[in-house]
Amino acid sequence: MALDMETFRRANEGDADAQCWLAEDYYFGFVDGKPDFKEAFRWYKKSAEQGYDLAQAYLGDLYFNGLGTEENLDEAFKWYKRAAEQPACDYGALRYGLCLMEGVGCRKDPYKAFQYLSMAERSELDAILPLAECYMRGFGTRQNPVKAIELYEKATEKRIPGSWGAYGFCFVNGIGVKLDYDKAFFIFKAGADAKDPDAMYHLGLCYYNGRGTAQDYAEAVKWYRAAADNGITQAQCNLGVMYENGLGVRKNIKTAASWFKKAAESGDCIAYYHLGVLYLKGEGVPQDLDLAIMMLHASANNGLKEAKDLLAMLERAMGKRDI
Repeated sequence: MALDMETFRRANEGDADAQCWLAEDYYFGFVDGKPDFKEAFRWYKKSAEQGYDLAQAYLGDLYFNGLGTEENLDEAFKWYKRAAEQPACDYGALRYGLCLMEGVGCRKDPYKAFQYLSMAERSELDAILPLAECYMRGFGTRQNPVKAIELYEKATEKRIPGSWGAYGFCFVNGIGVKLDYDKAFFIFKAGADAKDPDAMYHLGLCYYNGRGTAQDYAEAVKWYRAAADNGITQAQCNLGVMYENGLGVRKNIKTAASWFKKAAESGDCIAYYHLGVLYLKGEGVPQDLDLAIMMLHASANNGLKEAKDLLAMLERAMGKRDI
């Protein structure tokens, strides 16, 4: 796609709107056929410095992600704040609210986070789930599980990734609604059919536990694998457990170890524990006491009781100095 010379002319003459559009063209690769984040950054900054709200928010994104410039969360927060304080920039309100919620570039501020996420939810679909979390946790507002569930349901209707898992979880645990495994299974199945990895994982749990459907380890493996292949850490760990124990699949300790390793790379403490046990026994991996102890400590430091108990047993058997 060729450069729009009229937009280019207006941008060079200082038109903030044209500068923002030109930046977008560079960002998405509409100028030279490939993204040019440095040029996008340059033009977003020119536009943002003139007070153009969307350019301010998008400039914050570039600082946040380190695109076209060095990653700088303080600068990202500054530009998100400027955009959010303008009267009609819901995207800026979303990004600013998320920073306040997570403490990115600032101290956490529950009340302001809730305020700006509520504003953003007028038009930004990505505000729905974090706003629901605020209601569910009582973060910046009075705890209101019923309102949270309304938002989760709305999010599933809008097909927002992760929404089916959050919505169905409420029915699995009776949070804000009557416990209903059948309803949860229906929600997770709808999400899995929509290719949502989180829903695939929860559907696997339903088949594993026989909740809302007949227990079926082979189906559990199928959906754990689908979720694991899409990067869901808990599914990777659970798939490892299935291979380790031969549940719904032929027992294969080496394959189990490979899935535990993938989950451990994301910091999963249960995966660290299983890997520690395998290294301790030399099953599926070479026996390595030092590596076993390191994995068990990583798990114990994240609070897993089984890892703490096993380390205590090893300490009694081998002496504290060696552990």
